[in-house]
Amino acid sequence: NREKEQKAVLVPVNSGGTFPLKKSLSLGILALSLGVFTSCGKMQGAHQEEVVRYVKAEKVTSTSSAKDYHFSGKVKENREVNLSFRVGGPIARLLVKEGDYVKKGEVIAQIDSRDYEIKLQAAEAQFKQTKGEYERHKELFKRKKLPANTFDRIEAGYLMAQSNLKATRNALKDTKLIAPFSGYVHKKMVENFETVAPGRPVVSLIDMKKLEVTMNVPESQLNMVNQVSKASCDVKTANNLNIPLELSSIGEKSNKDNLFEVRFSFDPQNAPDVRPGMNAEVILLVNNNGGNKIYVPVESVFYKKNSPSVWVYQQSTSSVVLKNVKVDQIMDGGKLSITSGINDGEWVVTAGVHSLVVNQKVNLSKQRSNTNIGGEL
Repeated sequence: NREKEQKAVLVPVNSGGTFPLKKSLSLGILALSLGVFTSCGKMQGAHQEEVVRYVKAEKVTSTSSAKDYHFSGKVKENREVNLSFRVGGPIARLLVKEGDYVKKGEVIAQIDSRDYEIKLQAAEAQFKQTKGEYERHKELFKRKKLPANTFDRIEAGYLMAQSNLKATRNALKDTKLIAPFSGYVHKKMVENFETVAPGRPVVSLIDMKKLEVTMNVPESQLNMVNQVSKASCDVKTANNLNIPLELSSIGEKSNKDNLFEVRFSFDPQNAPDVRPGMNAEVILLVNNNGGNKIYVPVESVFYKKNSPSVWVYQQSTSSVVLKNVKVDQIMDGGKLSITSGINDGEWVVTAGVHSLVVNQKVNLSKQRSNTNIGGEL
């Protein structure tokens, strides 16, 4: 019986030998375990190949290279002129007061013309007499009946009388003070019936055809004024904003504060409530280098084969591509200005740029909200 039991537990094999049943079961379990581990290893390797990395990216936009500069200015009249008589005498009529508007050619004041009329009558009589003598002696000189030196003396007297007549006529005309341009009477320096000397200021007239805004610019920013593409000013006290300006002049010499005076002009019709003396804020739009630029974070740019590059996220394939860029300069706020290589509206990777490869699959990480910290809402 024992021999029959031993034969019953032996199994044949292909090699012709026999193994005990316990050993054959152990080998089967081992083979099965190896197959399972091999399959798991293959599945784990396939899973690693399809791992998608999360990256941070920022959508870039094209921005103009123009920059705003703000200066404090003062509104001034185009010009202010002190008007005076060219002749002297008592003022017979003073026809204006401070604040009056006068037109070009309008009479502002007049000196008593009595003495000047008398002088004109005398000059006319003298000229009439010398003219007659000149014409008579001229005929004698043509007939060669008068010496040349005698005729020259008579001709000189005639010319002097003629000049005196013109001068007295001008003096009589100058007894009226005429407005040389249209404007407002700013100051009145004399009163009616007061005697004035030639050249003494009578009234101050300001030209309001154009107004100016003056401002002081440091030496370091003087060249920038010539690059202004648009200039405007705000006069908040008059509730006039964005008044267009035109550059009038730039000071050739600095003042005692080492600042240069710059003048802009504007049409008063565009700002009816603005008056000389008001404060203004001047806004200058300056094109630094012209054209538009794209600004990206500093950490998004890295060097690949000695060339500045960025990773650009492709939404259609959820992957990243490498693009070479041209960096212009470092800006404030940790930004770089890019002049070429990327386009307006593209997504640029801003974190983990050194661990990416070309065409790698990525997902954009969600931006944390300042009002939903932790993403619980």
